[in-house]
Amino acid sequence: MDTKKKESDSLPTILELRRHFHRFPEIGFEEIQTTQEILRLTEDLGCKQYYGKELYEEGPNPSLRHIQYIKEGYTGVLLEFEGEKPYILVRADIDGLPVPESESEDHFPHKEGFRSIHPNRMHACGHDGHISLGISLARHLHQNPPTRGVRIIFQPAEEGVQGAVALAPWIMKDVQQVLGFHIGLGQSPHTIGVGSTHFLAAKKLNLTFHGKSAHSANDPQSGICALSLATAFYPLAQQLTRDRSCLKMLNVGTIHGGTAKNALMESVTLGMDIRCTTDEGMEELFSGLKQIAQGVADSRKASHTMEIIGECTAYEEDNGPLVQSICDILEEKGLSTIPFPNFGASEDVTVFMKKARQQRGEALHLLLGTDLKGSHHAPDFDFPEEDLEFFLTSVLTVFQTMMQRR
Repeated sequence: MDTKKKESDSLPTILELRRHFHRFPEIGFEEIQTTQEILRLTEDLGCKQYYGKELYEEGPNPSLRHIQYIKEGYTGVLLEFEGEKPYILVRADIDGLPVPESESEDHFPHKEGFRSIHPNRMHACGHDGHISLGISLARHLHQNPPTRGVRIIFQPAEEGVQGAVALAPWIMKDVQQVLGFHIGLGQSPHTIGVGSTHFLAAKKLNLTFHGKSAHSANDPQSGICALSLATAFYPLAQQLTRDRSCLKMLNVGTIHGGTAKNALMESVTLGMDIRCTTDEGMEELFSGLKQIAQGVADSRKASHTMEIIGECTAYEEDNGPLVQSICDILEEKGLSTIPFPNFGASEDVTVFMKKARQQRGEALHLLLGTDLKGSHHAPDFDFPEEDLEFFLTSVLTVFQTMMQRR
């Protein structure tokens, strides 16, 4: 009896995997159960498993490979199938969103009994499908051992673009090809967008102005109102987005500050999201924000701090021969394709993709077209689970084609 085949066949189907992971969504760096389940489901697939703190340190270290570190927030899993170098890296993101899942009878996961068991948490962007695709790819490699080395990174904290930059650079050592994918995002049903492009650079920031508290009625002159600093900063910062050379965006999504209604705010924190079509434009925007914040704080002899919470780079796909060859092969298999789909948002898979190109390699991102039942990040988000097999066939085809290119 083929023991290897028997072990692999005992894994859940891709549909069962999706339903399983859909039930316990976890947000960035809290994907504890998700990480442990990925480890459990791949432990018999003949690959090395890296996890825990070692994913965030300078190099692989078995002493840092411990469940306790996962519980401390060092989430994510790297699977490595040994083979000739250079490696190909496949990325699957694993985090959910702080979104309450719909309880409508029309919402398929609720109707079929696999909606989220975590209040105000939901897989509302298809990452449960991405996990399932990653595990299914690992099962395929177990059944069909590759001649080249393969790494599959189950990446935490894509939402908020925090995960990729937090992971250790050694993950990309000896990697010259990167394959990423995403379900939906406007791609037409049953088509594959090949060579996603126009990824926006992004930074998530916390800007805090530090003033001085004082009673607002009998001693306001001795204080410095942090809120007034923030309100002075905002219109000046918005002026930086007026640029004909590239698209720049700035949004203040959260404001936190104050301790009492009759006291000047001692500090106020603005949670900001800034984006740009180019990395150069992003650096201009970020530099300008720092200068304005410094100037506003100096005007009242106050201070400020700025913390980068997450970031990713812009990315433009320009490898026409690669995109065309992948489209041709998919079309030969009867799969419809659209070259160079416009991604039009931010995604930290670009951290890996740009690194591969810097290492004289190549990268490719796919949009997996489907008929979404709700928009991304919405409580009624869902996709037809029968499309998972279509997604897997497409990803495997592209993966095998890239494996032959080096």
